[in-house]
Amino acid sequence: MGRYCAQQLCHLTCQYILDQNVIPINPYGNWNESMLGDEDITADINEHLQSLGKEITAQKLVTFLASPEMMEKHGIEKKITLKTARCYLRVLGYHYTEAKKGQYVDGHEHADVNYSNDGEPEGTPPESPILVHFHNKTIFYAHDRKWRTWYHKDTPAKPYAKGKGLSLMVADYVIIKPGKNRNGYFTSDDIISQANDAMDLLLKEYLEYKHVLVYDNATTHLKCPDSSLSACHMPKSTRPWLIEANAKDAARKPIYESNGSLKKTKIQIGPTQLLDGTVQQLYFPNNHLQAGQFKGMSVILQERGVEIKDASGCVKKAECKNCCLWQILFNQPDFENVESILEETCKARGVEVLFLPIYRYNPESSREDVLMKNALDALAAVPLISMCRYIYAYSNGLNDRQAAWAAKKYHGHRVLPESIMEELDKAQIK
Repeated sequence: MGRYCAQQLCHLTCQYILDQNVIPINPYGNWNESMLGDEDITADINEHLQSLGKEITAQKLVTFLASPEMMEKHGIEKKITLKTARCYLRVLGYHYTEAKKGQYVDGHEHADVNYSNDGEPEGTPPESPILVHFHNKTIFYAHDRKWRTWYHKDTPAKPYAKGKGLSLMVADYVIIKPGKNRNGYFTSDDIISQANDAMDLLLKEYLEYKHVLVYDNATTHLKCPDSSLSACHMPKSTRPWLIEANAKDAARKPIYESNGSLKKTKIQIGPTQLLDGTVQQLYFPNNHLQAGQFKGMSVILQERGVEIKDASGCVKKAECKNCCLWQILFNQPDFENVESILEETCKARGVEVLFLPIYRYNPESSREDVLMKNALDALAAVPLISMCRYIYAYSNGLNDRQAAWAAKKYHGHRVLPESIMEELDKAQIK
């Protein structure tokens, strides 16, 4: 024991004799704070690790954080150890393990499914280049904010406004204030109108390309026509039967009742087109004895040549495909492959549609002008020069890893050098 340590123990002992309520607290573990608590440092580390691909090591992370650029940018005073670097990698979700096994590469498949990769690929290239356009939208709320922070244990409860507050929707250059008493809602009709405006521009200015519009699985995107096929609630036998739909005026705007609810109307379902191109009407024609009446599932299936063994109309098992009339109709190709309004609209103009498989926070404010400012600031948070660098990298054939490496290496340049591919090969970035 050293002299200084003995003095400290003597001092603490005297304090305890004078006041036995004073108990020294051991500060072990509270001297240091992880650099990963800084979001900017974490973002730079993640970008660097992405550029390394499969070549990630703890030593490379140590070297990266010890570089003069990183130390000056984030005020880092000393290097971290290899053990700390391994801890950082584990915190960021990396594990030192073997790669997960996927499908075997050529040479390991079963003999009856083996194939050869020699020679040129079969098929013909597309007649024209393909441009893919992603549709995106988001909603900002006035009460969006960071909820968790450090509070003192004696901090009293504070009343707060219920709900999310005023909202603002941004949908690809269209800004609306959603709400019944504001700008209304972004409906399927608005989606179709926006798609038509986009196709007007694409088909006028970019005729040399084949265009593909990509949407997410929102219900407004997937909405089918009101009269589209559905076996739900279809009666088995012939009877007067119509489906309910929202009433619309001449401008195709929804009509509301005096109480604010949507006005409903009754319409016919169908007709449909079979695989051989034959049009099948689901209602009897005007010259029929039962003119205007719904044919019923039994008649519809008989006209299709489907043999009905049990016409009880009762669902016996959900997994059965032919146990009842509803299941038989559900599995008919035209009932299964009903196109949405968006698909029909784009298909008519020669544009393909794809659907994808399924906030940022600012201080709270209920003022609409603050909501507008926060929403636009969030959209403008990504620097334009950063977008341009990545777009330029992708246009030159670079993948995600190569683009991240190039954007970091040439962060001070407006464009990438012509020798970028050679540098990538030299750095073994693939």
